[in-house]
Amino acid sequence: MPALISESQAADKSVCVNTCGNVEEVDKRPFVAVVGISKAAVDGEAPIQLIPFGWEERLDKAKVEEEARSHNDPPPDGDKGGGDLQVPKTTNQRDMVEQEELRRTVENFSMELKRVSAERDLLQGKVEELEQEKCHLETDFLKSQQELATLRAQETEGLYWSKKHMGYRQAELQELKAQLERTIEEKTELKERLKETEMHLEVLREAHVSCRSPERGDLKSTMEKLKNLRRNVSQLLSLVLPHLELQDVNYESDQIDEILQTVLETNRMSE
Repeated sequence: MPALISESQAADKSVCVNTCGNVEEVDKRPFVAVVGISKAAVDGEAPIQLIPFGWEERLDKAKVEEEARSHNDPPPDGDKGGGDLQVPKTTNQRDMVEQEELRRTVENFSMELKRVSAERDLLQGKVEELEQEKCHLETDFLKSQQELATLRAQETEGLYWSKKHMGYRQAELQELKAQLERTIEEKTELKERLKETEMHLEVLREAHVSCRSPERGDLKSTMEKLKNLRRNVSQLLSLVLPHLELQDVNYESDQIDEILQTVLETNRMSE
């Protein structure tokens, strides 16, 4: 009959310790005899190994828990390819937001340009009305002076040289002078306001032109934004100057820029 040998290997014992908690608990548990024949059994006796009861089940349970912990670990840096797929989408969203902001900025500048242009036209109309009123007042003043000279020449007609009539004419003349001075002051004030409006309009135009050249982006998106801006400028020119025919204008060339420059120079010369 083969001899019974109790073997405690380091690897098996370490597994049992990890499963049970300590060596004493392993030693106190029930054992079951498992017969294993060694290759070195040359004398007819085979050693019998004694291992703890249920040791294989606890070992399998420990391996399963270890695999579960390894699956729950975060992936290494090399497996983060999924995050890189979000970079183009985020970049496209950023470009779309920038394009939308640029479009809103151009629309705001266009609306402000229209408003300032309308205010400028209104002020120019008021200046023209005051100019006409000034001409009428100057004409009345000259007529009054001529009448006064005529009255002075008519020395034989005592009625026209009476103090009451002369006082009336002098009062009327003083009133016309005061009205003429007020008209001149209003004209000066309107000219100053018109000058400030033109300066504000020039600042808006410069800001409008600066919006056409974005600071970043590839050449294709820049040219597309430039074409869109030129279309907006073409529409603005069509609204301001309906007689211009801008249907066949090439937005990839500088035709719209030259037309806008010509309109601005003509406007300055007319002023």
